[in-house]
Amino acid sequence: MLMRDYNDITKELLCGAYDLHVHTSPDHDQRSLNDWELLTEAEALGMAGVLIKNHYEPTTGRAKLVQALYPGKTKIYGSIALNWSVGGLNPYAVESAARMGAKMVWLPTREAVSSMEKAGIGNYRDRPALHVVDGDMQPLPALLEVLEVARDYNIPVSTGHILQEESFVACRVGLAMGVTMVLSHPEYDHTPISVAAQKQFVEMGVLIEKDWVDIALKMATVPEVAQSIREIGAEHIYLATDRGQKNGEHPAESMRLFVTGLLENGISEEEIIRMIRENPRRVLGK
Repeated sequence: MLMRDYNDITKELLCGAYDLHVHTSPDHDQRSLNDWELLTEAEALGMAGVLIKNHYEPTTGRAKLVQALYPGKTKIYGSIALNWSVGGLNPYAVESAARMGAKMVWLPTREAVSSMEKAGIGNYRDRPALHVVDGDMQPLPALLEVLEVARDYNIPVSTGHILQEESFVACRVGLAMGVTMVLSHPEYDHTPISVAAQKQFVEMGVLIEKDWVDIALKMATVPEVAQSIREIGAEHIYLATDRGQKNGEHPAESMRLFVTGLLENGISEEEIIRMIRENPRRVLGK
């Protein structure tokens, strides 16, 4: 099949697609575009919705404001990441975000052990890494409270950047409570998780989010991600970009590249539809 054919198919597939992991400004880090620009570029491809993330503050209020002003059809959703700036594993912050329409709770990201070890403390005051389990690998009471709120408001919970062994505990407990659990970017070098381990998560009932940024930053290749999709099953996966970094391609373009690359590597149109339309709708509770 010619490259232009793949591009034409990608254009069709992106109509109705979602990207549930995007970084936009205003942000504590420099970003390549703002919320309005994200919506405009996503709508140009016919995408149905995007979800914005900030590591240090909820994005729910600004998502509601931008949505109210935006004249197009593409939807924008907010989220909350449970780092120290919101009190860490803070069920009150989660409930506040939930009441404002949050569609994702991220367990610790920048302040998880893995990220603190990889990237240090950044330009912030000294602080300890955040855990979700105790020394005996039992869930912390605060984690249980966070999961209770997520369950009560029907909000999915992502593993963020926490360690694999902590992710197993959080997902096991969350699923038992009736929470939709998501394993985030297993190809990311802060949170590397083998395909064999990803299969274990899937067997538990976890959804896996695979992100273009890990390919763009050469932490994985398109053929490797395509092979992992074949081994795990597209029914257990959704695609996102995790894009918005200052020097990278914009999220909408990233999604286009992601879909085209997977088509070129043997992933079917039906599998793509499952991963960019159907499974994201499931995450959003649609």
